[in-house]
Amino acid sequence: MKEATLVPEAPDWRGPVCRILCCSDDIEETMRPPNPFFLQALAPQGMWIYTIAGYVEYEQGDSRVRVGPGQALAVRQPAPGTLVYHRHGLPWRRIYIGFTGEPALGLFDYIVQQFGSIHSLSPDSRVVRNAHRICAMVQQQPLRSAQFWSGLAYRWLNLWWDACKEGTSATPQLVNLSTKFPGLIPMSHGSVKEFADRMGYSRSYLSRRLKTIWRRNPSDVLRQARLEEAMRLLRETRLPISEVAKKSGFSSSSVFCASFKVHLGKTPLNYRHEHIEIR
Repeated sequence: MKEATLVPEAPDWRGPVCRILCCSDDIEETMRPPNPFFLQALAPQGMWIYTIAGYVEYEQGDSRVRVGPGQALAVRQPAPGTLVYHRHGLPWRRIYIGFTGEPALGLFDYIVQQFGSIHSLSPDSRVVRNAHRICAMVQQQPLRSAQFWSGLAYRWLNLWWDACKEGTSATPQLVNLSTKFPGLIPMSHGSVKEFADRMGYSRSYLSRRLKTIWRRNPSDVLRQARLEEAMRLLRETRLPISEVAKKSGFSSSSVFCASFKVHLGKTPLNYRHEHIEIR
């Protein structure tokens, strides 16, 4: 039985929130003809679509990619692509979540940039299980606060990030802000306060929670995570220093170089020359 698209509601969506635009856990049984407008939207949004059974094809220009069971397709909308479903075997059962809002789209785009648009995920992985959970929550209690949905969206995006990064279904439980620093935070520019604002929390609340769990000042952890990401980029890529600074979340190249020198005792270029792994 096909379910309608589920839309979470909130009394006030204003502000920089990670918004879940829509979601559903449904079955497509009717052949879907190519439709150039299928993945186009009036407002910018990111769509994550996971195939449980059957398959679908994503067509863009002259290329066509088959997305089968255990694979997720991540597409930024508006997009020129088309989803094409052919009724040759099992009905296409899928689960999808759409995101909008600048913070959510920034994280969505970063994951796609780092790992591509198609990912293999176990149906038992936390990211897939939590996608089902989100659909159930939206169906059962759609009217919640914008802050509630924002936190839910952000936590799910972190689960997706870790699933892609680790290549395993054993992703850390980030719903409760685990001791492992969430991989997406270093790529968020700004201070802990600015990050808390984007999440819809006060700085004091977020800082207290993080400090209780990490037993360290959140600003120190944030800086360490950014430096670790910068070190990885310096070792594994030939990106210019300015790009390394940007991708690891520093506000400028000068701030990045100064912080790097203070905490590692050498410049980013010296570190790269000593540790570069590219041949």
